[in-house]
Formats: sequence, structure tokens, C-alpha cells
Amino acid sequence: MVKITHASVPVRVPTIRELREKHEDFCKGHDKVVKAYEAVIEKVKVAFRDLKNPNTADAADTVGDWLKVFCVPYISAFNQQKATRQVIEPNLRTADQSSVINIFKTLHKELKDTCTAKALHPLAPEFFPMWDEKIAAAYGVARNEHGYFLFLWLVRQQLKALKWKIRVARWLRCWRPGIPDLKVLDEYNYETYTKSNSPA
Repeated sequence: MVKITHASVPVRVPTIRELREKHEDFCKGHDKVVKAYEAVIEKVKVAFRDLKNPNTADAADTVGDWLKVFCVPYISAFNQQKATRQVIEPNLRTADQSSVINIFKTLHKELKDTCTAKALHPLAPEFFPMWDEKIAAAYGVARNEHGYFLFLWLVRQQLKALKWKIRVARWLRCWRPGIPDLKVLDEYNYETYTKSNSPA
């Protein structure tokens, strides 16, 4: 069993079998969310096709629609002005700690913890992970911008440990085609911690 220890509790790395089983469980009970997720990822991808002149207004509207799936009303503060290139920059690295923290704080004023991550994830689905109170507790991180950055780092370490296994899993079609690795891990976290509230 692989564990990562840069949080207040050791974070275990799930097996591919566990990821596949939790993915299947998630898909069975969340058909509406799965379809909405696929739609928002595709629409944001189209809005950002031209990175020199991204359509931030369309991206913001798309994320607003995505949040409504979770009964979060459209937040006027998350609009074209807030969806700047800084927020949507897809080439952020974990080394860019101050940028990540500033982006999280910008949206957190309006959206709070869980929804801030839900809004950020579609804008850069291979970079910003989703979380909630139970997932944060399982990872042993605080529910603020600094805790989110540590969570982001931890999930990237998990995916790094699973890198080649995930490639094989994709080749074997263990989960939906095109789903980002972070979303596979999010579904595992949701089924393991949010639903069952199991210990880490």
C-alpha cells in the first residue's frame, strides 16, 4: 500500500481496481451529473480553443450552468470580469502556489469551499481537483486556500504514483473515454469519503 505523508494524516493511493469500482458506483447513481460534467468540459474546451483570445464569457456562463446542477444559484461575481486569463490559465504548475491561492481566494468569497473547487475544475480539469468537507478531512487538510493547495499537491502525487497503471486502465477501458484522471480520483473520493464517510 502506497501512502503520501505531507498532510496531517497519511493519504493512501488507491488501486486501479478500487478506482474502477468506485467509478462504476458513481456512474450508476449520478447519470444527470455525469452528463452535465461531460457537457461542461466540452463547452469550456471550445471556449478556450484559442488561448490567445479565450471566450471567457461563454466559459463563465457554462460554469454557472454546471453549478446549478448542484443547486448553486448562478453567482454574478463569477462573470466575465472574474473569469480572466489568470483564472483560466491551463498551464499552471504546482510551483505556482501564490497564483493558485489567489485564484481560489477570488472565487471563494462568493462560492465557498466546495463550490469554488467545482467552479475551478472545468476551467482546467487536469489541474484543479474537486473536494468537499469530508474529502478535505480524509486528506487531513484545512478548508481554506492553503489547504486547497496542499490537497491539489497531494492528489497530483497520487496520480503520479498511478501514472502507468492509469495508462493501462485507459487502454483496457476501465472508465468512460475522455474522463480526466482527476475526475476518476474525484469519483473515488466521493464514493469513499463523501458517501460512506470512511476513514482515510
